[in-house]
Amino acid sequence: MFREFKQWLIASTVGCTAIAGVLWFSPWITPEDPSSLLRYVMIRVTAVLIGLISLSGGMLFVNFITPDDWMDEIGKDQVASAILMSAVVLVIGAILCWT
Repeated sequence: MFREFKQWLIASTVGCTAIAGVLWFSPWITPEDPSSLLRYVMIRVTAVLIGLISLSGGMLFVNFITPDDWMDEIGKDQVASAILMSAVVLVIGAILCWT
């Protein structure tokens, strides 16, 4: 569990650094035209990175609060655990998409 959390933390840090870089340079890239394609891409990339961080963190949180290690059971070819974890991913993804 600690290894997954460490990998998630590293990926989240890289994503947050990318978001900060995009937001820092956006005024210099498009000072006159805020509705340009470049600004739209920056907004969408930021949303995707935030969603990715939230989804992976939500999966680790669900894995943490449940009694067994579901991610480890999925590696052992447990069909029920795999179906349940994919349902968790779909529900968290749907919440992120429609909120």
